[in-house]
Amino acid sequence: MAYFDMDIEYNDSIPLTLAALCREVAAEDGGDRIICDGAYREYFRNGYNSGLIQKLRTNLGYDIDQYLSGDCESKHDALKLLKLLYIIEKHGKPKNRIKSLEETRIRITDVLAKPRLGNIKTELPHQSIYGEIIEKLQLQVQNSITDADNRKKTIEVFYAYWENAHRRLLNQVFSDAAMRDKDSAKKRIEQILRRIRMIGEEIHDDYAQICAYDDGVFESFFDLLECHRYKCIDATLLHNLEQAQPLCQPSAEIIAIMDQLEKRDYSWDVIDRIERFLDESNDDIEVMNNIIILWPLIFDGQRFEDHEHEDWLRFRFAASHARSVIPWLKSVKGDVVHYEEMRAMPVDLFICIIQEIICVSREKVRLKNDCWGYNNVHQSLRSALKEPEDADPMMVTLWVQRLENRVATAHGGYELICILREIEKVFFRIKQYAFSYYDIRDFSRVNSSLLRDIEDALPSSP
Repeated sequence: MAYFDMDIEYNDSIPLTLAALCREVAAEDGGDRIICDGAYREYFRNGYNSGLIQKLRTNLGYDIDQYLSGDCESKHDALKLLKLLYIIEKHGKPKNRIKSLEETRIRITDVLAKPRLGNIKTELPHQSIYGEIIEKLQLQVQNSITDADNRKKTIEVFYAYWENAHRRLLNQVFSDAAMRDKDSAKKRIEQILRRIRMIGEEIHDDYAQICAYDDGVFESFFDLLECHRYKCIDATLLHNLEQAQPLCQPSAEIIAIMDQLEKRDYSWDVIDRIERFLDESNDDIEVMNNIIILWPLIFDGQRFEDHEHEDWLRFRFAASHARSVIPWLKSVKGDVVHYEEMRAMPVDLFICIIQEIICVSREKVRLKNDCWGYNNVHQSLRSALKEPEDADPMMVTLWVQRLENRVATAHGGYELICILREIEKVFFRIKQYAFSYYDIRDFSRVNSSLLRDIEDALPSSP
């Protein structure tokens, strides 16, 4: 008889011991009593601190022993959760042998311990094996609580406040006012960096020791999974910052031209004509003149007459894939990007996209994808252009971050973007800390306090 399935309600006849859980999963697996007393018990708790109970605490800061030593209903719920996690970790096939996502088994605590975009489903069509499994797990936990919608709303609202603070931070560099008066902007963001670092120095990472366990087992674990979704976004951005270092600033002459080109657009029709010209080598004189004008801006002052054949091939490849990047900007930047609706993009952005594609191709830039259990650790960024609609979300975010750096430096904001990226590294670490509280009251308290500090560190306008 099953005592610890998710749909079983507690009653006095249920034995509330880890041994009883071991006997149940052993019986369902076709095991015997000898195996139960050995391997199964070792799986949940062992002398190497690698048991599921121990890894929940060390990997996630979730001390399920707090519930196993509580009242009868808490013990029962804790054992039900352990069985659910056991099924995810032990049932099914390895992910490299599956035909269906439902058949996969994964080490759930190891996956959750390393939040990355590969762990969640995103707006991009690229499939995430972990995303399917974690979403299903969250739904099973959600069905065991009554206030899931309120908890989701609370976490979502705080994340929106953090996003607003981040937009204000970006606006210190990516705004007309900042680019008009770079000296004043630099002083402002240096002051922000000092203040943000002070906030970061005051927090500590030993959050597992200060989390309360006033909520029920499934309530607190639901909060953990909901916070994990948001942590995956920020952890990926933070990880990619180390791989998206700003470039050297171009000459003052090129910066002045790029400032002028920001006010001009290339329609999709113009870009189509450029692509056709490059593919067919037709006699479109207007397009050829455009290329001759753009060439020194793209190739750091090199005149078109001095170009080498390899440069022409790189330019042709980049121009044919330039529009592929626009949906990525939309997916990462959201409503601030309207180029697809306008069917046009600023000329300076077109140049920066071309430059970035050429740079990625020439330097063979790779993404260090450190998702747990991911085999293709070093992926070529260029490969994302081949099937842009199915690009890995981690690659997409890195493309966008690198492009932001390039646009800022093209307009003379090299020093500003360097300082901004340093601020973001601290900002995202603080945010990760804030979303590591799995008791909803503690979560609200910590986020409210840190957001007040962040708000005080940011000026009202650039």
